[in-house]
Amino acid sequence: MDSSYHTCNSRRFLDDFNRSARALGDERSLFVLLQYAVNRRCDGLVVRLRERHPTLTEYELDMLCMLRFGFSFNCIRLLHRHENVNSLYSRRTKIRRKLHLPRRYPLEDYLAELSGR
Repeated sequence: MDSSYHTCNSRRFLDDFNRSARALGDERSLFVLLQYAVNRRCDGLVVRLRERHPTLTEYELDMLCMLRFGFSFNCIRLLHRHENVNSLYSRRTKIRRKLHLPRRYPLEDYLAELSGR
């Protein structure tokens, strides 16, 4: 999966993701690994998000992790099996409200700041 993501081939990444999920027996295990990787690479970002924003769901944490790693909205849409990218924009708006971010403060900037980068 690593090589397909770094080459920005979202179709190949999705295929690799699904193949890995089938091998593990479920997708949730891969998202748990993603959270673990983000937490390690981003100096405890997931732990800080959980501490500061305990109402975030696992789904929302997954989305924040993917945004922090630079996943495109299309890739996130495919991984979460959304037919319409607009549903992700709606989800993003709800997350921003939960995080109490000012209107013009980019979510990605908040995640970078929270992870110390």
